[in-house]
Amino acid sequence: MLEIVRAVARQLVFSILLDYKYIFIYLFFYLVVKGRYEIIQGFEQCVSKCRPRTLR
Repeated sequence: MLEIVRAVARQLVFSILLDYKYIFIYLFFYLVVKGRYEIIQGFEQCVSKCRPRTLR
């Protein structure tokens, strides 16, 4: 598994260094993934802070 991660990271670095025209695509995907992650984290924090309501 670690070898797969290393190979993917190596290919991304080489493609960014050699193909500058694709750097905007990588940045776009990075920002999208980061934004989704922040939304999920915010939702989880909100849910964990909410008090359970008792039903009568």
